[in-house]
Amino acid sequence: MEAIIVPCTQEKVWDARPDAGPTPAKDAYTKPVFATWKNYAEQSGSRWFILSTKFGLVEPDTPITAYNVPVSAAVTSPAFKELLKKQGLKIGLGLFDKVVLLDWEKCQPLVKAALGDGAAKCVLRKIAY
Repeated sequence: MEAIIVPCTQEKVWDARPDAGPTPAKDAYTKPVFATWKNYAEQSGSRWFILSTKFGLVEPDTPITAYNVPVSAAVTSPAFKELLKKQGLKIGLGLFDKVVLLDWEKCQPLVKAALGDGAAKCVLRKIAY
């Protein structure tokens, strides 16, 4: 059993529509590669999450609000990594056989933080787009 982690992107719905308000995470990111990752995750049949650099691991239908936190800030934040660890425990991320991070190796330290001491392996998977 695997879980899929789809990274967030800098381009978001609020860039074009600042008044959009809370938006389901799966619809918030507008960079074309995100659509490719989302389609892959949805078609996989696996449970999947979006790794937001502000909100952490979020379910695709979870509403989020506008933000701009670079990956570099998230990776170096002990508080953010602690949030990820708590979220990972809550959702049982470490209980999966494998956790697949799509395309973005810069996010691997964040996924590993979310795994905590879980037995799951973090695997990077490149997706053609």
